[in-house]
Amino acid sequence: MITHNLNVEIVQVLDDSGGNPTDLIGTNGGSYIYSSQVNEIFNPAGIQVTFTQTTWRSTDAQRLTVAEMEAIFDNTFSSSGDPLPSIPIDSVQVFFVMDHPGTGYDGTAGSGWVGTPLGNPNFQARNSGINQLFIDGTFVSNGRGVMTNEGFAADQLAGTIAHELAHALGLRHIEDINAGGAAGTIQDPDFNTPVTEPNLVWGAGFGPAYDGGLDNDPALTTLQENYLINQQQIDAMLYNGVLLDPDGNGIGVLQLIPEPTAALLAIIGAATLFRRRRS
Repeated sequence: MITHNLNVEIVQVLDDSGGNPTDLIGTNGGSYIYSSQVNEIFNPAGIQVTFTQTTWRSTDAQRLTVAEMEAIFDNTFSSSGDPLPSIPIDSVQVFFVMDHPGTGYDGTAGSGWVGTPLGNPNFQARNSGINQLFIDGTFVSNGRGVMTNEGFAADQLAGTIAHELAHALGLRHIEDINAGGAAGTIQDPDFNTPVTEPNLVWGAGFGPAYDGGLDNDPALTTLQENYLINQQQIDAMLYNGVLLDPDGNGIGVLQLIPEPTAALLAIIGAATLFRRRRS
């Protein structure tokens, strides 16, 4: 059952003139698939993700150095293009850029993905992301993340987006938890996951590879089985997401969805009050 909503703004980065956009469709055309698939991954956690999309004209932000990413996270990034967009009310932001240090880009011409394009982007894809953890009293995040994608929109892209959103809601990499890095609290749980068991937040190079034929649990889809979320992680995301408040208005990015019966009673109550006031 879906109990909470998470608002996410996707920011497509363009150059200063409004051209050369990060590809959010995929070179093979068609519609972008992240919305339905990210929601599919988070469905077992009772979280609905509501996406909005905007653009940002900033040539300097299309390929980010580590220092520039930190400036985005700290709200201090400046460029020759448009100002850094503010975080929408009660939302987190994910910036789609063309490259970043995780892909090999180091600020020199020809480095990173730009210098090593995919042989066939209609049938190949690669993506990466980075985000800040929000763990109450330990790590602070302003709700911003950076994603990069090249090639067609594969299942793994939705997995990476969901992975980065989970970091924003306080989930560490599984290999860090297995090494004893967690605090053992509801907002930063401690548990042990076998290296053969899929999970949403295995770090790059850890855990099993994506298996398009995975079908061990009839209650879960293949996508959900590849990006499993355990109960401790669900509890942590709900705890942290309610507290994560990038815009500082006192309302977290993860909001409780009223039960249909409660919402109906509220409407009936309001209608009754309205009639009484008129009488």
